[in-house]
This record gives sequence, structure tokens and C-alpha cells, in this order.
Amino acid sequence: MPTIFVSGVNFEALKASLELLVLGWGGDFLVLGIIALASLALCRLFPPKRGESDD
Repeated sequence: MPTIFVSGVNFEALKASLELLVLGWGGDFLVLGIIALASLALCRLFPPKRGESDD
């Protein structure tokens, strides 16, 4: 497949870099979502007792 250059932009490289960008940010948000869900699950499983201090 020929590489297309328009105004000095390599669209094949641009497409590949955008795919990597989406995969990278998607992985970040996936990990943050898993951590948030684990935190919520732990808060529901082990709620803090009333009247206890954090000392």
C-alpha cells in the first residue's frame, strides 16, 4: 500500500500514532475505573464503624 503524503503529513504514520494514543489512554481509564470499583466495593464490604476515630 503506498504511503500518502499531503502537505508533508504521512497519514499512515498519523493513523498508527492515533491508534497507539487511543490504546494508551483507554488503558489508563480502564485501570482507573478498576481501582475506583475496587475502592467502592471495599467501602461497601467494610464500612467504617460509627464513633471510631482514625487515630
